[in-house]
Amino acid sequence: MSAPTWHPIDSAPTDGRSILVYDPSIGIIIARWRDGGWLTAAASGMADVVPTHWMALPPRPRW
Repeated sequence: MSAPTWHPIDSAPTDGRSILVYDPSIGIIIARWRDGGWLTAAASGMADVVPTHWMALPPRPRW
């Protein structure tokens, strides 16, 4: 299995799927692009998230 890779934020998907993003002032969080901004898993609305990189979430565990 290859190691996950961080990508520049300008190549992040904007289709609403959740991804990992890295914001230097916050760290690594789960977010998705919605209505022109980053919506975080911990916020009910748009957050002041300015990510520089993104990575796909790992697959779910198999039972």
